[in-house]
Amino acid sequence: MATKFVSRQNVVVILGASMIACLALTILTFPIALVWIGQPLGNAAGIAADAFASGFSVAFFVAFALAMADQRSRNNGPP
Repeated sequence: MATKFVSRQNVVVILGASMIACLALTILTFPIALVWIGQPLGNAAGIAADAFASGFSVAFFVAFALAMADQRSRNNGPP
């Protein structure tokens, strides 16, 4: 019998923590990109802000999908 490596609840907590970190890093790097538009530091900060925003959105949608799957399994379970 196979055991679970990580529970679904722990995955949601990890995704939540990564969402908080990505959002904070996006908030920190985006103003740097705006201040130094067109300069190397601004370009690098813009790329970093885009990467962190993408990481946030991926974690958000995965957490949302897991929450929907959990809700569906609870609704289909025994009464």
